[in-house]
Amino acid sequence: MAPQSRLDELIRKYLDRQASPAEQAELERLLVESPEAADAFADASWMDQWTADLLRDDNRLRTELAFMEAIDRQCRAADLHPLAPSDRHDATPSSSRSGRMRLRLRQAGVGMVAAVLLALGLCLWMLRPRTTAAPILAHLDQVRGEVYVLAAGSRRPAQNGQALCAGQGVQVVGEESAVVVRYPDGTRLELDADTTLDELSGGEAVGKKVVLAEGFLRAEVTPQPPDQPVVLATPRAEVIVQGTRLKLCNEASATQLETEKGVVQLTRKSDGRSVEVPAGFEAVINDSEPLTPQPLPPRFHSRRLTLSGYWGVAALSPDGRTLAARRFKDRLVALWDAATGQQRALLDRHTERVTTIAFSRDGRTLATGSLDQTVQLWDPASGQLRTTFEYPAPVWALTFSPDDQALIVLTGQEVETVALAEPSTRRRTILPINLSANNIFALSTDGQTLAVVHPGASASPGAVSTVTLWDLTANQCRGTIGGLTGRVCHLRFAPDGKLLAICHGSTVTLWDLGAGQVRAALRGPGGRVSGAAFSPDGTRLATGHRQEAAVRLWDIATGKQQAILEGCMDRSYAIAFGPEGKTLVTSEASNRAPGEQLWNSAVTLWDLPPR
Repeated sequence: MAPQSRLDELIRKYLDRQASPAEQAELERLLVESPEAADAFADASWMDQWTADLLRDDNRLRTELAFMEAIDRQCRAADLHPLAPSDRHDATPSSSRSGRMRLRLRQAGVGMVAAVLLALGLCLWMLRPRTTAAPILAHLDQVRGEVYVLAAGSRRPAQNGQALCAGQGVQVVGEESAVVVRYPDGTRLELDADTTLDELSGGEAVGKKVVLAEGFLRAEVTPQPPDQPVVLATPRAEVIVQGTRLKLCNEASATQLETEKGVVQLTRKSDGRSVEVPAGFEAVINDSEPLTPQPLPPRFHSRRLTLSGYWGVAALSPDGRTLAARRFKDRLVALWDAATGQQRALLDRHTERVTTIAFSRDGRTLATGSLDQTVQLWDPASGQLRTTFEYPAPVWALTFSPDDQALIVLTGQEVETVALAEPSTRRRTILPINLSANNIFALSTDGQTLAVVHPGASASPGAVSTVTLWDLTANQCRGTIGGLTGRVCHLRFAPDGKLLAICHGSTVTLWDLGAGQVRAALRGPGGRVSGAAFSPDGTRLATGHRQEAAVRLWDIATGKQQAILEGCMDRSYAIAFGPEGKTLVTSEASNRAPGEQLWNSAVTLWDLPPR
């Protein structure tokens, strides 16, 4: 065993969150090898938690201070106080002796206070529950963004390589956050954004158990002993795993499971009914659907064109021949031949990042908007700039009117309609909201309706969000859509403006704007939906997912999946269908490793399978 001074140093650094990965590993080895070290760690952890609780609890802290003040008053009542500074210079020898006596008595009184408080602390320490150090079950890898370790009702920022003990949990918060929980036997749990594991338990004699309170995880479970399966629990369900790959998603309304390899046993807690879900099947537990595994739709690999280094902002011309795409967080837009993959032009006149791209309905004009507070109109055939419009704020969205006679531009707090035949003719509408990069919003294809989620409305896991619909012609609120569980991360209008796709959690809610009610709710176990796009005829929807290397195609009328496009990077975002719905443009990216500043990214053109 290491010297006591070294053990004390390691424990102190760990509790102060200053231990390096090597020091954490050294401490873990000592805890496993020495029962005395484990007891010392348990004692220090308990005292650290007791002190933190005392500082957090105002009532307890006031009680301790009141106790000290009471003793202090008793000391003062007995004249046990030192001479004031002004008295010391004029004091006689006898008064000095008296002052020194009073000072010693005062110090004795303070010592009494300290002794009583120390005795109180020691009594509490001796009466504490005697515990041994909790066993280490797993470690954290690939910590990215806001990730916390949960323990004893508190949470602390997680670190790469940090140990997870029995009784602890993990919380992942934020759009770009993720983490991997790695067990010694090679079992891995990949946690997506807005995911909470309430508790890990298990050990050498029992199987692993994880409680998924909310969110999404992808599990790769190595073969387990027959009597020690891995148990993944949610408030609605229990999943028994012997060795497999699966995806598990839990929200307030449903628990969804998809098995990628092997066989998984799924149990509904409300009535104890169990089913086996084999590879290539999915199942859902909610209040309305029967517990019956369903086969997954066919999978396709049908990439036509991949543009590496491009990301997020792209558009396909109405004739399907030209693909416009912006480089990753850049001011440059490139025009590509969609058939040959050859770059035809590079549009480089913006000075800051391009935020939006749109083709006119006839395909003869391309409009680009930017953080440089300008909109530029281009000839897509030649790549030549035609004209530039300036604005007082960054441009966030734009679209052409159905007859191509006007351009509707959305900036921070204004919507401007520009008559293209007479650019000096502009109609401005001042909005009661100020849009920024923090807003999630969508502009209808006719430029008449704005849907927006305000910052903070769904900033935390489990939040209930509201979408506001704004009539831009009348400049008044058209209505609100509430009760959306989970973080809203994307909005998209159907081409005819009659439906709004709201992506929140792993659900896409299709809102009928005419009827003012939900048309359908599309749910899948692919994890949090990151983007959606309607086909030109409005009959199909494509969805991309944060932690799935695939894009899913849905039949809007039936609410069923039609196909899965495989071969994406770690995250996929649906952008737009091509003409007649035969092609699809997506953006995708790979997860950042800790310390990296950029993603690997691409814009991809897909040939879609027949219906």
